Amino acid sequence: MSEAQPAVQSSPQVSVKTINESESQQAQAQAPRRHTPAWKSLTSGGIAGAVSRSATAPLERLKIVMQMQSLPTSQAKYTGILDASIQIVKKEGVLAFWRGNATNVIRIAPYSAIGFFTFERLKSVFKKDKPDSAWMRIVAGGMAGGCASTATYPLDLIRTRLTLQGQTTLVKYNGILHALTSVAKTEGIIALYKGIGTTLAGIIPYNAINFTTYDTVKHLIDANGKLSSMQSLWCGAFSGSVAATATYPLDLLRRHMQMRAELGGSKVYSGLWDACLHIFQAHGIRGFFSGLVACYMKVIPSSAIGFMVYDFCRKMFDFR
Repeated sequence: MSEAQPAVQSSPQVSVKTINESESQQAQAQAPRRHTPAWKSLTSGGIAGAVSRSATAPLERLKIVMQMQSLPTSQAKYTGILDASIQIVKKEGVLAFWRGNATNVIRIAPYSAIGFFTFERLKSVFKKDKPDSAWMRIVAGGMAGGCASTATYPLDLIRTRLTLQGQTTLVKYNGILHALTSVAKTEGIIALYKGIGTTLAGIIPYNAINFTTYDTVKHLIDANGKLSSMQSLWCGAFSGSVAATATYPLDLLRRHMQMRAELGGSKVYSGLWDACLHIFQAHGIRGFFSGLVACYMKVIPSSAIGFMVYDFCRKMFDFR
C-alpha cells in the first residue's frame, strides 16, 4: 500500500501541469495578432513593382503607343503590334522600348509598395470583426488602388508624356524633374493631376478585381495561402487578365485625357464624355479596346511577376 501512494499523489501534479499548458496555448492563440512591420510589406511591394515593371517595359511602351494612335491628332499609325515594334526600332532603336523606364520604376515602386501595404493592413483591420470574405477583399483592394494612385499620379502623367515624346509629340522634356517643372510652369500645378478622376475610376475597380481574384484563387489552391513560385505566377497571370479585361476602356480614356493638352498644344477633348463620343464616332466600340492585345501582353506577365515576387519577398522577410 505504501508503494502505491506516490503514484496516486503524482497524478494531480501531472493533471495540473497539463491544464496550465493548455491554458497557455489557448491564451497565445487568443492573443491579438501583431501587425507585420510596415517596412517589410512596403519593401516587398516596392521590389515586386520595380522588377515586374522593368521586365515588361517594352510591352508597356507598345500598349501606350497603340492606345494613342486613335487620338485625332496622332500621326503614328500602325497595322498591329509587330508593325509598331518594327517601326519603333527603325526610328528610335531598341533602347526606345525602355524610354521613360526610370520614371516607371520611380513611380511603380512606391505605387506597388503603398498598394500591397494598404491591402494587407486593411484586411487585418477587417478581420478583427468578421471572417475573411470576398466583399472585404474587394473593398481593401479598391482602397489600396485609390491610395496608391493618388500618391503617385503626377509621376504617372509624366511617364506617359516621356514615353510618347518623339512618337506622337515633339521632344520637349529632358527628364523627370524637367518634365514635372515644365508642366507645372506652363499648365499649372493642377495639370499634374489632369485625368485623375478617370484614373481612379479605372484603378479602383482594377485593383479591387485583381487583388480579390488573386487572393481568392490563392486560398482555393491552399487554405493557408501558401503557394509555390510557379503557382503564384499562374494565379497572378489569371487575376491580371480578368482585371484588365473588365477595366480596359477606362484605362484607354485615362491615357487620352492625360494627353489632351499635349498634342499640337491644343485641347483635343473638352471632357470625358467628349472623348467617349470622339472615339466612338471615329472607331466604334472597337475603339475603346484599341491596343487590348498589347495590354494583355503587358498586364498578364506584369501581374504574374508582381505577385510572384511579392510572395517570394514575404517568405524571405518571414511575414504573413
